[in-house]
Amino acid sequence: MSQVVLVVGGSGGIGSATTKYFSEQGATTFSTYLNNEAHAQHIKKNLRNCETIQCDIRNENDVNSMVSHIIKTESKLDVLINCVTRPLKLKTFDRMTAQEYFEDLEVILYGSALLAKAVLPHMKERRAGTIVNLLSTVVSGIPPIRMASYVIAKYGLLGLSKCLASEVDRFNIKVLGLSPTFVETALLRSFPEKLLEIEREKQEGNTLLQPKDIARALWQIAQNAEKYPNGENILIRTKKDILNMETGLELRNKDQ
Repeated sequence: MSQVVLVVGGSGGIGSATTKYFSEQGATTFSTYLNNEAHAQHIKKNLRNCETIQCDIRNENDVNSMVSHIIKTESKLDVLINCVTRPLKLKTFDRMTAQEYFEDLEVILYGSALLAKAVLPHMKERRAGTIVNLLSTVVSGIPPIRMASYVIAKYGLLGLSKCLASEVDRFNIKVLGLSPTFVETALLRSFPEKLLEIEREKQEGNTLLQPKDIARALWQIAQNAEKYPNGENILIRTKKDILNMETGLELRNKDQ
């Protein structure tokens, strides 16, 4: 029986690639979107074993209804992959409004908490399941400037992941983080081109990580979750890190 996977934020760059990759690997895949109906229809038309669901993860009723639908349809949910985020603002701390901070916290942290609250009872009942929260290398080392609301929200999500991992470990449920460096998505349009050039020079072939690269890494985690200590945040700085995951080599880029 194939894995049943929920990809939240499925209309974004990484979410779309993840939905496509998991579906092509044979997983029964559910993918969420908020407003991009056209993109959702394109995914639904072109992918097998994939259903798109409109869901505002800030709305508890939306989240509960979505999870209930998946359980009713498939009788289980094996993997939750949380790719949701918001556009970067790139402002200094003192120039940001309270509303701008709240927007990132509401989506990245509060929405993720609602998702976990909805799926964990089903996973506990089955004593199996994996949650992977997409984080970022901003939660490792010195944070970048002019990204305070994003960094704070991602650190909050990291804390949530670790707390949940401690609580659900006895139920054989894994809660993990995946933290890639710069990935070639629309999110990067906010950055100066000079900065992106510097980041490209750090990568083999002067090419940034691509959404499909992260989808491959997420697939490896979903298939081999038992390899990772619960609550671990897995750092992806180069494509070699992903290749190591695929070939079974031990990753050195770990953030405990």
